[in-house]
Amino acid sequence: MSFFTTNYDILLRNKKSQPIQLTLLDQLPVSAISDITISATELSKGNINNETGVITWNLKLEPQRQTELNLQYEVKYPKKEKVILE
Repeated sequence: MSFFTTNYDILLRNKKSQPIQLTLLDQLPVSAISDITISATELSKGNINNETGVITWNLKLEPQRQTELNLQYEVKYPKKEKVILE
């Protein structure tokens, strides 16, 4: 079995003079092959739908503030499989 880990840092910044409510959506890859598994290792308190891989963050950003979210996942696959994620 082989594996690799991918990490994304998402920076959100509110440049407005009032707070904003924000819903951010992202998605983990979803495998159609049962031998390939994808698991989230860090979601920065995001909620994941395990069937679709969609991650949802509901945030409130104060004026002139920023926040950083971290999205990290691990892909495990048999050595015989060729996996390309881009």
